[in-house]
Amino acid sequence: MRRALLLVAVLAASALAVGTASVRARSLVGNCVPDKQAGAQLVNHVPLIVYCGHAKLTLKQGTKITHYTKGMCLRPPGNLIVGFGKYTAISHPIAVGNSFVLIVPASGDGTYRLSQLTIQTKGKRAKIANNPKVVVKGKRSRGTFSGKFPDGKRVSGSFTCK
Repeated sequence: MRRALLLVAVLAASALAVGTASVRARSLVGNCVPDKQAGAQLVNHVPLIVYCGHAKLTLKQGTKITHYTKGMCLRPPGNLIVGFGKYTAISHPIAVGNSFVLIVPASGDGTYRLSQLTIQTKGKRAKIANNPKVVVKGKRSRGTFSGKFPDGKRVSGSFTCK
């Protein structure tokens, strides 16, 4: 039940972040406004949420360390969304692009455990870690996270927002 509620919250937050853009062209739906509003694209009939801005992320999966730049932190009331890349809509099982999205029910700084972390790699199914531990600091401007995927692999990292 919690997973379903979190999924509904993720979809609602993503819809709010995208805004109310209407379809104007086959590949462009709404422009991303750096650090303010996620954009939307339609690629081969697959909707994508596009994150852009000045956020940075370091992600550790096993021995692999990945650095992300040009992401965004959105702060709708009661939540923090940290996004990088082009997030493929959940209705499409295979990712069209690469993305990282961390959704935290954070109304302020503190430690949160009812979060969701999604990593998408182009051409593969999304990896989702439910309930990772997220520590938010600096008036929701930076933080750390750690958790594991259903297959038992651990993930951790840190992020900074503009």
